[in-house]
Amino acid sequence: MEVQVTTAADMLILSHHILRTGLSGNDDISPFCHDAFYRSAIVYSQILQKSDSEDAKNAIHDIKQSLRVNSHHWKAAATYLQLLDARDVTSIF
Repeated sequence: MEVQVTTAADMLILSHHILRTGLSGNDDISPFCHDAFYRSAIVYSQILQKSDSEDAKNAIHDIKQSLRVNSHHWKAAATYLQLLDARDVTSIF
């Protein structure tokens, strides 16, 4: 789990960069990042379940926002966002 948390933290840093700069084009962000964003949101959701951490809530929100920004250029980002929203609705984190 430690490696997953470290990776999730790194993806959160990238997410913050995307939100600050608006990077989302084909030349800016690889579509392969979307899976890592998705998995990072899952990691933060598991942390949230265990600790009800405000930081984890904010991380999930920011990762979802970066997927929204990228969804304008990459359909995969929109699909991962839909998967996260479905997990929210069904509470299967």
